[in-house]
This record gives sequence, structure tokens and C-alpha cells, in this order.
Amino acid sequence: MNTAGIDVGHETLMVVIRKNGKPNKARTFENTPSGHQALLKALRTARVTRVGPEAT
Repeated sequence: MNTAGIDVGHETLMVVIRKNGKPNKARTFENTPSGHQALLKALRTARVTRVGPEAT
């Protein structure tokens, strides 16, 4: 199972995707509509099935 943790900030979304239990490098996406689309694409590409957000 691939999972993602998302730290939700006012301007950015910091994301770590874990593939088969192993974390990848953190990626940053803008907290904008185009950034959301880029994040969705990354999650789909990685076949993420569960997401855990944390608002800061």
C-alpha cells in the first residue's frame, strides 16, 4: 500500500509519499488550484491509496 502525509500550510503543501513502506524525498506543492492539480497527479502516479493531512 502506498500512502502520503501532507503538511498543509497557508502557501505550500509539503508531501511525503511512502511506497511499500519506504519514504521518498519530501516534495512541496503550492497551495493553489494549479498546485492541487500537480499534487493529485503525483498521488495518482504513485498509486497512493491513503492520505493523512495535518494542518499547521
